[in-house]
Amino acid sequence: MQWFAVTRMSKKPVHIRDDQICAESGGKGVGAGDSGGPIKVKVAGKWTQIGLTSFGVGVYPLTIKQHLIPAVFTRVSKFCSFLEISTYNEFNKESF
Repeated sequence: MQWFAVTRMSKKPVHIRDDQICAESGGKGVGAGDSGGPIKVKVAGKWTQIGLTSFGVGVYPLTIKQHLIPAVFTRVSKFCSFLEISTYNEFNKESF
């Protein structure tokens, strides 16, 4: 997985906030209907969810090249306190 501060293939600047992650993985991309889906990384042999799909390429002809263009994900770690309160402490923040 590669990490980017901003999307590198956009003709217009895309500003990524500290509660977002911009990432790509060769041959895999984000498409229509993927919003809310997880992005995970392997840490010490264990898969850990670090984000939720937010947005990617949404305009043709770039949609056919979505696997080549980084996407933006919501950084879950920024919302751990909210998730703990909202789930009455059932949320497992060690997973993030």
